[in-house]
Amino acid sequence: EGYLNFLEKVFKETFRTTRTGRFFILNTSPVITPRISRKYSSTRHPIPFDIHHYLVKMGWVFIDDIIWAKPEASVGNRNGGFFQHRKPLGYKPNSVTEYVMVYRKGNEKLIDWNMKKYSKDLIKKSLVTEKYETSNLWQIPPSSHKVHSATFPYKLCEKITKLYSYKNDLLFDPFGGVGTFAKSAIDNDRNFFFTELQKKYVDYFCDNFDLSLFNGNKLNRRFSYNQFKNFLKKNI
Repeated sequence: EGYLNFLEKVFKETFRTTRTGRFFILNTSPVITPRISRKYSSTRHPIPFDIHHYLVKMGWVFIDDIIWAKPEASVGNRNGGFFQHRKPLGYKPNSVTEYVMVYRKGNEKLIDWNMKKYSKDLIKKSLVTEKYETSNLWQIPPSSHKVHSATFPYKLCEKITKLYSYKNDLLFDPFGGVGTFAKSAIDNDRNFFFTELQKKYVDYFCDNFDLSLFNGNKLNRRFSYNQFKNFLKKNI
Protein backbone atom coordinates (compact mmCIF):
# COMPACT_ATOMS: atom_id res chain seq x y z
CA GLU A 1 0.00 0.00 0.00
CA GLY A 2 2.87 2.35 0.79
CA TYR A 3 4.42 1.67 -2.61
CA LEU A 4 1.14 2.35 -4.42
CA ASN A 5 0.62 5.58 -2.48
CA PHE A 6 4.12 6.69 -3.49
CA LEU A 7 3.39 5.98 -7.17
CA GLU A 8 0.07 7.78 -6.89
CA LYS A 9 1.80 10.93 -5.66
CA VAL A 10 4.32 10.86 -8.51
CA PHE A 11 1.77 10.09 -11.23
CA LYS A 12 -0.63 12.80 -10.03
CA GLU A 13 2.11 15.35 -10.62
CA THR A 14 2.88 13.72 -13.96
CA PHE A 15 -0.79 14.07 -14.88
CA ARG A 16 -0.85 17.72 -13.82
CA THR A 17 2.13 18.62 -16.02
CA THR A 18 1.13 16.57 -19.07
CA ARG A 19 -0.64 18.27 -21.96
CA THR A 20 -4.19 17.23 -22.77
CA GLY A 21 -4.28 14.38 -25.25
CA ARG A 22 -0.73 13.21 -24.63
CA PHE A 23 0.29 9.75 -23.51
CA PHE A 24 1.54 8.18 -20.28
CA ILE A 25 3.34 4.83 -20.62
CA LEU A 26 3.92 2.69 -17.53
CA ASN A 27 5.96 -0.50 -17.35
CA THR A 28 4.99 -2.69 -14.37
CA SER A 29 4.97 -6.33 -13.37
CA PRO A 30 3.89 -8.41 -10.38
CA VAL A 31 6.40 -8.47 -7.52
CA ILE A 32 7.01 -11.12 -4.89
CA THR A 33 7.41 -10.65 -1.15
CA PRO A 34 9.68 -13.59 -0.22
CA ARG A 35 8.52 -16.01 2.45
CA ILE A 36 10.16 -15.68 5.84
CA SER A 37 10.64 -19.46 6.19
CA ARG A 38 9.62 -22.72 4.56
CA LYS A 39 6.55 -22.80 6.84
CA TYR A 40 5.05 -19.83 5.01
CA SER A 41 4.15 -18.96 1.44
CA SER A 42 5.58 -16.03 -0.48
CA THR A 43 3.12 -13.35 -1.60
CA ARG A 44 2.80 -12.24 -5.21
CA HIS A 45 1.41 -8.71 -5.65
CA PRO A 46 -0.35 -7.86 -8.96
CA ILE A 47 1.03 -4.32 -9.22
CA PRO A 48 -0.23 -3.65 -12.81
CA PHE A 49 -3.80 -4.32 -11.74
CA ASP A 50 -3.50 -2.56 -8.39
CA ILE A 51 -2.13 0.68 -9.85
CA HIS A 52 -4.74 0.85 -12.64
CA HIS A 53 -7.48 1.97 -10.23
CA TYR A 54 -5.28 4.79 -8.94
CA LEU A 55 -4.47 6.01 -12.46
CA VAL A 56 -8.06 6.06 -13.70
CA LYS A 57 -9.21 7.81 -10.54
CA MET A 58 -6.70 10.65 -11.04
CA GLY A 59 -7.84 11.19 -14.65
CA TRP A 60 -5.73 8.99 -16.93
CA VAL A 61 -7.80 7.23 -19.61
CA PHE A 62 -6.82 3.61 -20.31
CA ILE A 63 -5.86 3.02 -23.96
CA ASP A 64 -3.89 -0.24 -24.36
CA ASP A 65 -2.12 -3.03 -22.53
CA ILE A 66 1.04 -4.18 -24.28
CA ILE A 67 2.73 -7.38 -23.14
CA TRP A 68 6.52 -7.31 -23.06
CA ALA A 69 7.70 -10.93 -23.42
CA LYS A 70 11.26 -12.00 -22.55
CA PRO A 71 13.10 -15.21 -23.44
CA GLU A 72 12.36 -17.84 -20.79
CA ALA A 73 16.06 -18.46 -20.21
CA SER A 74 16.44 -14.87 -18.99
CA VAL A 75 14.01 -15.10 -16.03
CA GLY A 76 14.07 -16.85 -12.67
CA ASN A 77 12.92 -20.46 -12.55
CA ARG A 78 9.64 -20.92 -10.64
CA ASN A 79 8.79 -24.20 -12.35
CA GLY A 80 11.44 -26.45 -10.82
CA GLY A 81 9.34 -27.93 -8.02
CA PHE A 82 6.40 -28.79 -10.25
CA PHE A 83 8.76 -30.22 -12.87
CA GLN A 84 9.88 -32.75 -10.23
CA HIS A 85 6.57 -33.79 -8.63
CA ARG A 86 3.87 -32.82 -11.23
CA LYS A 87 1.24 -32.53 -8.47
CA PRO A 88 -1.82 -30.34 -9.18
CA LEU A 89 -2.00 -27.09 -7.16
CA GLY A 90 1.80 -26.84 -7.20
CA TYR A 91 2.12 -25.37 -10.67
CA LYS A 92 4.04 -22.06 -10.96
CA PRO A 93 4.84 -20.82 -14.48
CA ASN A 94 7.99 -18.88 -15.19
CA SER A 95 7.18 -15.16 -15.43
CA VAL A 96 8.39 -14.01 -18.83
CA THR A 97 6.04 -11.05 -19.27
CA GLU A 98 5.68 -7.51 -18.02
CA TYR A 99 2.98 -4.97 -18.77
CA VAL A 100 3.49 -1.81 -20.79
CA MET A 101 0.28 0.04 -19.91
CA VAL A 102 -0.77 2.92 -22.15
CA TYR A 103 -2.90 5.82 -20.85
CA ARG A 104 -3.86 9.21 -22.25
CA LYS A 105 -4.73 12.51 -20.59
CA GLY A 106 -8.28 13.24 -21.67
CA ASN A 107 -10.16 11.29 -24.31
CA GLU A 108 -12.79 13.77 -25.50
CA LYS A 109 -10.63 14.95 -28.41
CA LEU A 110 -9.54 12.69 -31.27
CA ILE A 111 -5.85 11.97 -31.87
CA ASP A 112 -6.13 14.16 -34.98
CA TRP A 113 -6.50 17.16 -32.65
CA ASN A 114 -2.95 16.54 -31.43
CA MET A 115 -1.57 15.81 -34.88
CA LYS A 116 -2.87 19.10 -36.28
CA LYS A 117 -0.51 20.95 -33.94
CA TYR A 118 2.45 19.75 -36.05
CA SER A 119 3.60 20.93 -39.45
CA LYS A 120 3.34 18.55 -42.40
CA ASP A 121 7.11 18.56 -42.64
CA LEU A 122 7.59 17.52 -39.00
CA ILE A 123 4.97 14.80 -39.30
CA LYS A 124 6.77 13.44 -42.36
CA LYS A 125 10.11 13.45 -40.53
CA SER A 126 8.56 11.59 -37.55
CA LEU A 127 6.90 8.77 -39.50
CA VAL A 128 7.60 5.23 -38.27
CA THR A 129 9.16 3.77 -41.39
CA GLU A 130 10.77 0.65 -39.97
CA LYS A 131 9.10 -2.67 -39.11
CA TYR A 132 6.81 -2.52 -36.09
CA GLU A 133 4.76 -4.96 -33.99
CA THR A 134 1.20 -5.31 -35.28
CA SER A 135 0.00 -6.99 -32.07
CA ASN A 136 0.25 -6.06 -28.40
CA LEU A 137 2.88 -8.75 -27.82
CA TRP A 138 6.40 -7.30 -27.95
CA GLN A 139 9.21 -9.83 -27.77
CA ILE A 140 12.28 -8.01 -26.47
CA PRO A 141 15.25 -9.46 -24.54
CA PRO A 142 15.95 -7.84 -21.15
CA SER A 143 19.08 -5.85 -20.46
CA SER A 144 21.66 -5.80 -17.69
CA HIS A 145 23.77 -2.91 -16.41
CA LYS A 146 26.89 -2.61 -14.29
CA VAL A 147 25.49 0.32 -12.27
CA HIS A 148 21.70 -0.16 -12.21
CA SER A 149 20.04 -3.48 -11.33
CA ALA A 150 16.78 -2.90 -13.23
CA THR A 151 17.38 -1.03 -16.48
CA PHE A 152 14.96 -1.06 -19.39
CA PRO A 153 16.15 -2.49 -22.71
CA TYR A 154 17.06 0.33 -25.08
CA LYS A 155 14.89 -1.29 -27.77
CA LEU A 156 11.81 -1.00 -25.54
CA CYS A 157 12.50 2.68 -24.78
CA GLU A 158 13.08 3.46 -28.45
CA LYS A 159 9.82 1.85 -29.53
CA ILE A 160 7.88 3.91 -26.99
CA THR A 161 9.71 7.06 -28.05
CA LYS A 162 8.92 6.59 -31.73
CA LEU A 163 5.34 5.36 -31.36
CA TYR A 164 4.08 7.90 -28.82
CA SER A 165 5.87 11.16 -29.68
CA TYR A 166 6.99 13.37 -32.53
CA LYS A 167 10.43 14.84 -33.17
CA ASN A 168 11.13 17.88 -30.95
CA ASP A 169 8.56 16.74 -28.36
CA LEU A 170 9.49 16.89 -24.68
CA LEU A 171 9.55 13.45 -23.02
CA PHE A 172 9.50 13.15 -19.24
CA ASP A 173 10.72 10.20 -17.16
CA PRO A 174 10.06 10.57 -13.39
CA PHE A 175 12.34 7.59 -12.64
CA GLY A 176 15.26 8.42 -14.92
CA GLY A 177 17.75 5.82 -13.67
CA VAL A 178 20.91 5.75 -15.78
CA GLY A 179 19.14 7.53 -18.64
CA THR A 180 18.22 4.74 -21.08
CA PHE A 181 14.94 6.44 -21.96
CA ALA A 182 16.70 9.82 -22.15
CA LYS A 183 19.22 8.36 -24.60
CA SER A 184 16.41 7.04 -26.80
CA ALA A 185 14.98 10.57 -26.84
CA ILE A 186 18.34 12.11 -27.80
CA ASP A 187 18.98 9.53 -30.53
CA ASN A 188 15.56 10.16 -32.07
CA ASP A 189 15.59 13.98 -32.01
CA ARG A 190 13.33 14.42 -29.00
CA ASN A 191 13.91 16.63 -25.97
CA PHE A 192 13.96 15.04 -22.55
CA PHE A 193 13.53 15.90 -18.90
CA PHE A 194 14.13 13.30 -16.22
CA THR A 195 14.33 13.19 -12.46
CA GLU A 196 16.28 10.71 -10.35
CA LEU A 197 16.86 10.39 -6.60
CA GLN A 198 20.04 8.29 -6.77
CA LYS A 199 23.07 10.49 -7.41
CA LYS A 200 25.18 7.57 -8.67
CA TYR A 201 22.75 7.00 -11.56
CA VAL A 202 22.77 10.67 -12.57
CA ASP A 203 26.57 10.71 -12.31
CA TYR A 204 26.77 7.72 -14.62
CA PHE A 205 24.51 9.35 -17.20
CA CYS A 206 26.38 12.66 -17.16
CA ASP A 207 29.78 10.93 -17.30
CA ASN A 208 28.82 8.74 -20.25
CA PHE A 209 26.79 11.15 -22.38
CA ASP A 210 28.52 14.33 -23.47
CA LEU A 211 26.12 17.22 -22.80
CA SER A 212 27.78 19.18 -25.58
CA LEU A 213 26.09 16.80 -28.02
CA PHE A 214 22.75 18.42 -27.25
CA ASN A 215 23.16 21.19 -29.84
CA GLY A 216 24.89 23.48 -27.35
CA ASN A 217 21.54 24.44 -25.81
CA LYS A 218 21.98 26.12 -22.42
CA LEU A 219 18.89 24.34 -21.12
CA ASN A 220 20.57 20.95 -21.51
CA ARG A 221 22.05 20.73 -18.07
CA ARG A 222 21.94 19.00 -14.72
CA PHE A 223 20.23 20.51 -11.68
CA SER A 224 19.99 19.57 -8.04
CA TYR A 225 16.47 19.94 -6.66
CA ASN A 226 17.22 23.34 -5.08
CA GLN A 227 19.05 24.55 -8.19
CA PHE A 228 16.05 23.67 -10.31
CA LYS A 229 13.67 25.55 -8.00
CA ASN A 230 15.87 28.63 -8.25
CA PHE A 231 16.09 28.24 -12.03
CA LEU A 232 12.29 28.22 -12.27
CA LYS A 233 11.97 31.32 -10.11
CA LYS A 234 14.36 33.25 -12.33
CA ASN A 235 13.06 32.05 -15.71
CA ILE A 236 9.29 31.65 -15.34
